[in-house]
Amino acid sequence: PGPGQVTITGVTYTGSGCPPGTAHISISPDWAKFTLIFDSFGLKLPEAHKDCTLNFQVSYPLGYQFTISKIDYTGYVLLGLGVTAKQTSSHWFSGFVGDKQTFQSTLYGPYSGQYSGHYILPGPLPGAVWSPCGASTTVNINTQLFLNSNKPNSPGMINISSNGSKMQYQYAYDLNWRTCK
Repeated sequence: PGPGQVTITGVTYTGSGCPPGTAHISISPDWAKFTLIFDSFGLKLPEAHKDCTLNFQVSYPLGYQFTISKIDYTGYVLLGLGVTAKQTSSHWFSGFVGDKQTFQSTLYGPYSGQYSGHYILPGPLPGAVWSPCGASTTVNINTQLFLNSNKPNSPGMINISSNGSKMQYQYAYDLNWRTCK
């Protein structure tokens, strides 16, 4: 699709990891990537779990569909000996929950510092989850953070990352577009 042919509307989110006003979505001008930015998505022991579910409507021209092909993520951890941090991100299109794609990464203590990585999804190969052919769909993304410790006094935190002067925790999603098949 060309510039101006794709729009996002109706952004909503809920969960213990994204209080009102703390999650944002940013879209590249060429519609090849969108980024989820969380201002206060973090977890510190003895907390064990937080999550955020984001939903938004994507409108695009008839005859096209898209898939998420890669996810880049950044964050910060402080993990003492015996502490593990896990993050997961799942996405699916409304009405197609059985076609959910999930990635996860686990970090092991002792470790302290920024972390980043990427997860390449199986698109455009068979098995990729493609949006419906048509003019619009609702995208659902569930992100979760977990902390676990087998050492009672060991510190543990998974939190925001530094992005210049603004602290942010984020996921960037690369999109592949194709004509409908």
